[in-house]
Amino acid sequence: MKWRTWHGYLGLIAFLPLLVTAFTGVLLQLRSKVEWIQPSPAQITLEEGKPLLRMEEVIAKFPKGEIEAIAFRPGKGGYQLRMKNGNEIQLHPQTGVIEKDSPRRSTLLIKIHEGSWMGVFGTLGVHFTAGIILVFLVISGLFIFPWRKWRRS
Repeated sequence: MKWRTWHGYLGLIAFLPLLVTAFTGVLLQLRSKVEWIQPSPAQITLEEGKPLLRMEEVIAKFPKGEIEAIAFRPGKGGYQLRMKNGNEIQLHPQTGVIEKDSPRRSTLLIKIHEGSWMGVFGTLGVHFTAGIILVFLVISGLFIFPWRKWRRS
């Protein structure tokens, strides 16, 4: 087979994984601006002199094993809890009232972008192979391009 034939077939094979990676990468760049991808912080006002909830009190409000991660962000005004079901809950740091409960799709987009949602097959099998093919496409493109230009003249 000629370089051009290999280049064409391998380009078709690498097209879909590279397209998915590029598309999810663009969406992840927009995650702080698009509410659908990642919830924006709730606007919380703190009461003067009232103490903040301790971490143990926050954890006790939810069934055991449902919380995946907790973040206290004083600048943003409260506790952010990432739940195992994919939602993000934002709590008022003094009262413990749920200010916002919405799905967090950025975690899924990151897994699709990395290929880790398919396990080792996705990470090493699909994405690594597409990367190797992309390197071959660059090299074969360098071989093909000058020859096409010279043949026409």
